Amino acid sequence: MAYATAAEVKDKDLSRLVTQAGWLDADVNDRIAEGDAVIDALFSSMGYAIPFLPTLPPLIVRLSILYGRYACLRDIFQNFAPSQSGAAGFQHMLDQFNAIIEQLKENKLFLVDSTGAVIVNTPTNTRVQTNTANVKRALTMGDPESAIMDPLYSHQDVTGDPT
Repeated sequence: MAYATAAEVKDKDLSRLVTQAGWLDADVNDRIAEGDAVIDALFSSMGYAIPFLPTLPPLIVRLSILYGRYACLRDIFQNFAPSQSGAAGFQHMLDQFNAIIEQLKENKLFLVDSTGAVIVNTPTNTRVQTNTANVKRALTMGDPESAIMDPLYSHQDVTGDPT
């Protein structure tokens, strides 16, 4: 189930353009699905349980509508009026979408359910972490012909008993 419907995405102006392009609601639903996939990926990376169904937060609906409108206009102009495909007329929708996401990431906005209760996220650490502080070189650096094993590295406490 999508976070928004084709009827919610198609405001008066977009409805006219969708009709002129010969699109059906299925075409609009494809763009909504694109937006919902982006929303799920973003919110999953922020530690929210997805999908948000059956308790759909109003902000998620708004984000789905914004992205759906942006994607429809982007594709209509690219496919049917390439000479007018500049995003000046609809880029603000994607900018608004991205601004809301950034405010959520910075904890300036909070996601709430339909009753007004804050939906708590559980941030996860998805970064690769390495620690090479105690790593020693097995071979001295320099000319490969004269490479010798570092005696500290080849000690049995490091490499184990060779027998």
